[in-house]
Amino acid sequence: MWPFSRKAGAAESEQAKPSTLPHDVLAQGILLTTCSGVRLAAVYANMAGFPDEIITPDNAARFDEIIQAPPAFTQVGIEVGVNRVVEGCNMLCQSGAFNTLIFGVTGQDHAANRPELERFCSAVQRQGLNSLCAQAGFDLRTFLTETSTERRKADLRALFAKLEEKRDYLKPLLLRARAKGRNKYGDLDYTDYVAELAEFLRTYFQAEDLQFFYNRVPLLACMNFIEDWFAEGLNPLAMPLDGIDFEHWCAARIEAQGWAVRVSKSTGDQGVDIEAMRGGKMVAVQCKRYQQPIGNKSVQEAFTGMTHYRADLAAVIGTGGFTKAALDVAASSGVILLDAENISEFSSIVETRLQHMG
Repeated sequence: MWPFSRKAGAAESEQAKPSTLPHDVLAQGILLTTCSGVRLAAVYANMAGFPDEIITPDNAARFDEIIQAPPAFTQVGIEVGVNRVVEGCNMLCQSGAFNTLIFGVTGQDHAANRPELERFCSAVQRQGLNSLCAQAGFDLRTFLTETSTERRKADLRALFAKLEEKRDYLKPLLLRARAKGRNKYGDLDYTDYVAELAEFLRTYFQAEDLQFFYNRVPLLACMNFIEDWFAEGLNPLAMPLDGIDFEHWCAARIEAQGWAVRVSKSTGDQGVDIEAMRGGKMVAVQCKRYQQPIGNKSVQEAFTGMTHYRADLAAVIGTGGFTKAALDVAASSGVILLDAENISEFSSIVETRLQHMG
């Protein structure tokens, strides 16, 4: 055999020899080839039992529910997620699209790590991802479960921190939107509330800012986080100073007592700020955030509003107390006067009045 033939054979043997990649190179390659964008969340969902590979309008709600919930991985689910990562990585590295997808059209994306990523791609082409991981002692299952969980937590921490940072501005807006939570037929309708929160999140977070959720804005998780804001509002000392905010504060307190509430428009409300409905009965409520005692004009407006809306009762809820004239008009007209600090007694007072009306 010719000497150069022996050299060629040795070179071929060396080229065929499996290569061991460092764990950081494997991790980076896996994340960029199969777990970028929303795909890491998709792997998380697969490991938690989401059976589909593609997110469609029919399964999107279920997908969003799973990725916003704490991890509940199953062994079967983990195998599904891992297999999809392996298949996707092998397919991309074998295709001619690797350079464009990883390095971009200009070839400048991830330029600093280009040698390592090209080395990763070549190794996957020769051996396949499973073999590479086994050769390097890289636990792909543990890597995917831990990385997806940690990145999910990091995204939520960032989202919750921004909510807390803007709490003083955001809370009144959400209170107003939440108080509109029923349509005119009394059915739950939180469209305005969800839209307000979604707009806030889109303002401060772009898709590339979230390494796990990406473009799947976790509205449910954020709504659960801010739920305590509304519970805190039950403290009378936390009553808002703004008149419109005060109306929504009252509506939330009344709704918490089991009433379906609807906050009227600021103009043309005929003296009624809140319509409260329960058990086939309706109460027309006017809200007054005053520092001085409330006069008889407000009582008269509430009575007029009750007549206009054909309500069963009228009530004025306010701060600052009531003048003697207001008390006299209320006594003769049947309008309920309630200090805002005692708003928790709204239901019992209304029920007592309705019983006396027969």
